[in-house]
Amino acid sequence: MSGRALALSKRPLHPNFLKVEGLNLCRFTYTKDYQPSFSAGAVLSDKSHVLYALRKQKYDARSQDTLWWSVTSNTMNAKSVVRTWSSRRFRKAFTEALGRRGYGQEGTIADSSAAKADGKPLKGSLEIFCMEGIKTASYDEVQRQALLVVDAVVRLSTKNQRGYICIKHLQP
Repeated sequence: MSGRALALSKRPLHPNFLKVEGLNLCRFTYTKDYQPSFSAGAVLSDKSHVLYALRKQKYDARSQDTLWWSVTSNTMNAKSVVRTWSSRRFRKAFTEALGRRGYGQEGTIADSSAAKADGKPLKGSLEIFCMEGIKTASYDEVQRQALLVVDAVVRLSTKNQRGYICIKHLQP
């Protein structure tokens, strides 16, 4: 453990989802600050929670030089097996999209010739929420939309902004 504690900032009760034109299989939030996922944040905000010590240790040990990202489908109205499959499906597509743009799984530079953002690694926190449409979408469409998310994060990470960013449209 590095000895530094994760500074938990007050997160909004309902996150501000970023809107990207053509993106309809998921919603996402991105911030340049390092924050735990929405569900882990609930555990970390309650010191009496059974999992508090375990989560605190995990997040204190995490590198703050990479992109923290997670995919969840808890907003879908489906059985657990379908939600798990949907999350895994988008997670795989997102990892492939990072690779196509020259980044490793944690947003580090894997291929400097293909990486955008002037060769800088992606940093911050990204949380992706799958929506109902992912159940029936082709995998090609899931991959296309994962690329839209990666491109949006690359654009947002190069801007000089802090906190939750809410934008109307980003052109791919």
